[in-house]
Amino acid sequence: MNQLSPRLMIALIFCAASFSLLAQSDFKIGQKLFKEAQYEQAAPYFAKHVESNPGDYETAAKLALCYKNSAKDEQALNVYAKLCKNEGLDPEIYFSYADLLKTKTQFEEARTFFAKYSVKNEAIARYFMQSCDYAIAELSKPSNCDLAQVDNDAPLSLNGNEISLKSPNSKQVIAASLIANPNSVPSNFSQVLSMEALGQGNATFDESNKTVIYSKMSQSNLKTVLNQKSGLHIFISKIQSNGTWAEGEAFPYLDSKYSHGFPFLTQDGQTLYFSSNQPGGYGGFDIYKSEKDNTGQWSAPENLGSLVNTPGNEVSPSYTNSSLYFSSDWHKGFGGLDVFRINRRGEIWSNVENIGNCVNSAKDEYYFSIDREGNSYFNSNRENKTNTEGIYKTTRIKISNFSSEAPIETKGISEKSILVNNKAQKLDLYSEYKNEIYDDPAVVEKPNGQQEKVYFIQITALSNFNETMYSRFNKFASYGNIYRVESDGVSKIRIGIFQTLNEALEQLRIVKKNGVKDAFIIGDIMDNNRVQLIISANTSAQSKVTEIQDTEDPNSVIYKVRVAEFKAPDWFDSAKISDLGKIEHWTKSGWTIIMLGNFKTPAEAKVAVSQLKSRGFNEAYICTEQDGKIYKYNEN
Repeated sequence: MNQLSPRLMIALIFCAASFSLLAQSDFKIGQKLFKEAQYEQAAPYFAKHVESNPGDYETAAKLALCYKNSAKDEQALNVYAKLCKNEGLDPEIYFSYADLLKTKTQFEEARTFFAKYSVKNEAIARYFMQSCDYAIAELSKPSNCDLAQVDNDAPLSLNGNEISLKSPNSKQVIAASLIANPNSVPSNFSQVLSMEALGQGNATFDESNKTVIYSKMSQSNLKTVLNQKSGLHIFISKIQSNGTWAEGEAFPYLDSKYSHGFPFLTQDGQTLYFSSNQPGGYGGFDIYKSEKDNTGQWSAPENLGSLVNTPGNEVSPSYTNSSLYFSSDWHKGFGGLDVFRINRRGEIWSNVENIGNCVNSAKDEYYFSIDREGNSYFNSNRENKTNTEGIYKTTRIKISNFSSEAPIETKGISEKSILVNNKAQKLDLYSEYKNEIYDDPAVVEKPNGQQEKVYFIQITALSNFNETMYSRFNKFASYGNIYRVESDGVSKIRIGIFQTLNEALEQLRIVKKNGVKDAFIIGDIMDNNRVQLIISANTSAQSKVTEIQDTEDPNSVIYKVRVAEFKAPDWFDSAKISDLGKIEHWTKSGWTIIMLGNFKTPAEAKVAVSQLKSRGFNEAYICTEQDGKIYKYNEN
């Protein structure tokens, strides 16, 4: 056997080293693109790396996520299927795989992988397992409506006007604005389609055609839009009588570091609904509204709150006949983005409801609108003959109009709660307490004979609860029955039940006024396996009682430890800290503050802080409670 010459050997070594360096360089490029949410561009670099490093599960998971966020579902499913045969994976991989399986109507398999996610968050896993059950039940029902894809080669007859669907981006613009607003099509419509509303952007006009509000986004893939941090922006233009308008002005509350899009302008031009991923929301894209004042200025955007917004994405709002329609990938649906409705009556919103299988599928449905004949139009990327995203039209869909109903402010509330000097007291309770309304993760919207959601007022959550503690809650019986709800090893003490949100809001106002400052509203179902009546309501008691006093000496200082803050407190796993002290829930500005107490001395509290930090609660610190208020402790 001939030996290699020294020169050839050096050349081979050099080539091997070069290939290795090149591979490392490609991998770093992929990492950089992934960090910048450039998923489609990052995928080839990760694919090359995974081929050479099959044991690198972390990069394989990133590759699958790149495919998923680039709408390359089959490639993503392939990678996930191979990856999930291995042990010791990050539970987030199971969740992402399950979420994708659900969009493919593989609900049973999706349920299996949502169950695997429970090792990280049991409440969220249970919620999505139940959503699979919901999808199976609902999609098996016959739909009593006609559904058809609108022919892209034929004009769309809309409110007496013929619009060509061959114009660029017409799908987004049409479904988002002109259908819901029964106005004439502006002469500059083609300009909006081709020049302004790019990609996944859209445009919306007021009824008088004097104002157009539009968003710009070069990306044509909805998943890319939802996963990019910025790049989607809203602009406002005034339309002149000849159909032209000046260059658009940016919506005044934009932050270029984040996305703001999916605008919808009400017919009167006074209210703008839109979606944004800006900080301060509930997660992903949230829906906001802004209102125009008498001077023509837009108000600071207001988040619509936890009834509408979730840890997922809520996009493409439209408002018709006192109903807000929007798409969400978190509320209980069939997979991907589903269309939901929430009705507004007075200042109160109803429960969110999935509008059903006349519209929704396991894929994405969004930009839902209704014309004046009652037909609905929406965008969907479901499988079809042309294998492209398109507009769909459904007829005979049952959409109730609540505008003729009596205002909810005086409906379903006991007289003693709202009558003052024989006159009804008009309350804006939702606006006041909207950030203190949550759904228990155990809420299940099961069809056919199952109980509907009801409301409770939660006053505390205790670990190591026993029956000897019942008597301490007698004083709350003047507000209603007292229930104990078991969840994750914690006993949640609640007042109830209230059939309507407005009833619960009114009683919450009274409860808070009488000293229970950390109370909040929680939606749940009457499940006898979880919900136990422990004290019957004291019906003879007055609705207003004296301020509730703590059993401690009011002149003494009580030491507590602030653990963390959450917007959805029932998702906090209290078992992690239940051995360290009494768990308390306090509320402030819509956030629930988890506290540990009570400690007799600062030294005892310091020990608890040290233990909390060792368990990952790095922002824990000591507080004092005085006169029902919490203050940060300063040992100096």
